[in-house]
Amino acid sequence: AGVVQNLAARLRRRGGLFRKPDPEETACVLVGLAATRSEASRRIVERATKSRDPLVRRVAGQVIAAWGERTGAGR
Repeated sequence: AGVVQNLAARLRRRGGLFRKPDPEETACVLVGLAATRSEASRRIVERATKSRDPLVRRVAGQVIAAWGERTGAGR
């Protein structure tokens, strides 16, 4: 499996029946996805902007903003 698929699997893994995902781990995965700059990563990060956790939402927004800066969008 590719990098994006492996990182996405980490987002889906919970570790127990009722265990919530760790927001810090999710944020780290989002940063890893940012490095791939793939369309699949973009979809995952965009979904993360709707997370209930403020840390996850903030990091997802920062990733999207960084992608825009690197492409020169909005300049």
